[in-house]
Amino acid sequence: MLMQKYYTIIIVFFITCLFTNCNKPNNIDDDISKITLKFEFYVDNAKLQQNDISLTTFRNAAGNLYQIEDIQMIISKIKLIRSDQSEVIFNNDDFVHYIDFEDTTTLSWTLPKSYEEGVYKSIGFTFGLDEEMNTSGRFNNPPISDMFWPETLGGGYHYMKLNCKWNYVESLKELTPLNFHLGRYPIYAASFNDPIDFVDNYFAVNFPISFDVKEDEDKIFIVKVDINQWFAEPNVINFDDYVGVAIMQNQAIQTLAQQNGPSVFSAELEVKRNR
Repeated sequence: MLMQKYYTIIIVFFITCLFTNCNKPNNIDDDISKITLKFEFYVDNAKLQQNDISLTTFRNAAGNLYQIEDIQMIISKIKLIRSDQSEVIFNNDDFVHYIDFEDTTTLSWTLPKSYEEGVYKSIGFTFGLDEEMNTSGRFNNPPISDMFWPETLGGGYHYMKLNCKWNYVESLKELTPLNFHLGRYPIYAASFNDPIDFVDNYFAVNFPISFDVKEDEDKIFIVKVDINQWFAEPNVINFDDYVGVAIMQNQAIQTLAQQNGPSVFSAELEVKRNR
């Protein structure tokens, strides 16, 4: 009789949990805003379209004509900052996001609801991976595992693969690959196979946009990625200066790109009412 009463209590408990969500964190409401990042790619004011980017020729700030073959990036550590300056940081492996311009499924990312109602003053992320997260073998499944950075260059992962073609000898009338790959830079001792330290060229991106997290109203941040800004501001990068240079092994170029990086990204907020 006692056992029957015990089992009855357990059954009632699980039924209660089913309808009240016992595992839900305190103060987290399933009805509050969904927060989504949607990525759009541009060259200056021209929005890029899938499947035909390599058919279009663009001009950068230095006057170089180029075409885009591939755009792949990694962002991590989404950060929400409340109006009282407190932060919500998504900082484990689940919050590393791979973006591939040709794969539309990667161009939208809805955050899990591990944040509370209230007023927030900004949203941002890390472009690339910081020292804590950028470790070889951390990601074993493609496509993100295919972003690996060679062990001889320090290991870890590419922050970006921007594969281009451009005409550096105009008289040849043919395009030459220029792979603008960003990531970790190795500092060597005597041997080029023995890095003794690294420069991690990630950087923070922050959008100072106030928004209110509340019920029945989703927030969609349209993140615009302007490819030409990688080469424009504050440093004009002229492809002519880097003919024959391995960009992955050149910290001077990595530094210029890191400094230009925040200007690549901008955002606009769209509000979607659910009722």
